[in-house]
Amino acid sequence: MPRYFEGELDLWKRDKYHFQKWMVEQVDGFVTMKGTADGRNDGRRYFNVPKHEELQRLIGRSKAIKT
Repeated sequence: MPRYFEGELDLWKRDKYHFQKWMVEQVDGFVTMKGTADGRNDGRRYFNVPKHEELQRLIGRSKAIKT
């Protein structure tokens, strides 16, 4: 797993989907297997909020930037 920018860039070039999974895991999230309308998977993270009984969720998506 990459630890520096050069490693991150190398992983992105070799396997964009693995890079996306790695990014989600960096924020203690997990990749869902449910695809979205554009065919990608979401990353989700659940967390507690004081005075709320139910877990809250954060949905993340990665976007590619063309350079």
